[in-house]
Amino acid sequence: MAELQKVDDWLSALLANLEPAARSRMMRQLAQETAPDTTAEYQNAAQP
Repeated sequence: MAELQKVDDWLSALLANLEPAARSRMMRQLAQETAPDTTAEYQNAAQP
């Protein structure tokens, strides 16, 4: 858990030093990388 806090602190410091556009891009990329891939689930659900 302490390691997770270190990562969170590092990320917070990094984000604080980025300009708003760069911060938005980084957060969007991070969200895409950490989100579960549900593409196959949606495709299977759409088929009868």
